[in-house]
Amino acid sequence: MEARIAVLEEIARSTKEALVGIRSELAALRGDMGRLEGKIGDLQGSIGELKGTVSQLPTTWVMITGIIGGQLALAGLFLAALRLSGKN
Repeated sequence: MEARIAVLEEIARSTKEALVGIRSELAALRGDMGRLEGKIGDLQGSIGELKGTVSQLPTTWVMITGIIGGQLALAGLFLAALRLSGKN
């Protein structure tokens, strides 16, 4: 009977040691979570800035319209210069 009690006491002792280890690891994880939450907050701020910057970029339609408009303006200047030079 005493041998069984000794075995149970040893199991209880090792269980307590394991719980102490788990508690210390849990405390370390809580600290890591706090730092991670801070980094996530910084990341959210950076993403917000990036979204604001990207929203200010011109769309494809605006770019194409600007290029076509510039080409037409250059063609008009070229044709006007040809007419004024008298070589039509």
